[in-house]
Amino acid sequence: MNNIHLSRWKDAADAAKTVVDLPQKEYALYTHCSTLLRAFDNAKIIFTGGGAASNPSEVANYPIGFNKGQIGITSYRDMSDAYEVLSTGKLITAPTSDGNPENPCPGRTSRLALNIVTNMGRLSTLSAVTKPVQVYFGSKDGGSVNSTPKPGLV
Repeated sequence: MNNIHLSRWKDAADAAKTVVDLPQKEYALYTHCSTLLRAFDNAKIIFTGGGAASNPSEVANYPIGFNKGQIGITSYRDMSDAYEVLSTGKLITAPTSDGNPENPCPGRTSRLALNIVTNMGRLSTLSAVTKPVQVYFGSKDGGSVNSTPKPGLV
């Protein structure tokens, strides 16, 4: 950003454009948002690394009501607020958004549930069983006040 070598930004943009313009069989935008992160034949993935089969990151991020879940990483409210309210197309923080800040999840774009686990949203367990997640204080997935994120979002 504060780089005196401005030509490097142009070179980087040109290189990125070259990749974008490659034939569709090489790299392409993935069109099915709901399966994007589970698709191993995804042409949108430009670089990936292999390794032994393990899932410590996933386990650490599962709600504590799930087997081995540690609720290690939770979304920030600002991140979930970036998903629009369907009726107006505005952010929930906008005065005329039509959203309910006290119950922020209903009526939002479907991308919210695809990227952030919301209260009573469905999540697959490590054994591939899908069940609803309860994310409120005192729930089986919510834990104590000290270990639980703000209600409605995980």
